[in-house]
Amino acid sequence: MSGVDYAAAEIKVRDDITKAHQRAWQRLAEPGTWWTGAERVAIAAEVRNAVKCALCRERKSALSPHAVEGTHDSLGVLPEQAVDVIHRVVTDPGRLSKAWYEKVLAGGLEDTHYVEIIGVVITVVTVDVFCRGVGVPLHQQGPDGTHRREGARAERVLLLNHGPRSRATGGAR
Repeated sequence: MSGVDYAAAEIKVRDDITKAHQRAWQRLAEPGTWWTGAERVAIAAEVRNAVKCALCRERKSALSPHAVEGTHDSLGVLPEQAVDVIHRVVTDPGRLSKAWYEKVLAGGLEDTHYVEIIGVVITVVTVDVFCRGVGVPLHQQGPDGTHRREGARAERVLLLNHGPRSRATGGAR
């Protein structure tokens, strides 16, 4: 991901915030524990794409998101299950539930991959909201990585609000 610059901001942005955003933005393009750098860049791009999705708009306005079937307007890079997670977290997070999460896992997305998606979503949304708040254009996405970290193992991932979980131990929590 390319550089972060707040020189044109409507307010003065502290240097430590600029540096933190630069580190976070660069980290998005690096290999994660479960997704390659290229996949993480694709996740970040899908975060921004989610707000343009017709299915997400229709689900958001429905009494229940489960009442609306369809296909997301995705960029076509990531598996559909990952796209659904990204779009739902970005566009309708208030109606996510444990049952939805369990359905995501039953649909084939590993809990480890889910956690990393959430981390990328949070980073992109946080930095994008900050950019809008200080009146600068959103940072552009840049180069990507393609390697996984050595020694990546499911036991090292902490599931948000669900405690540690490992497939190697039979999914014990």
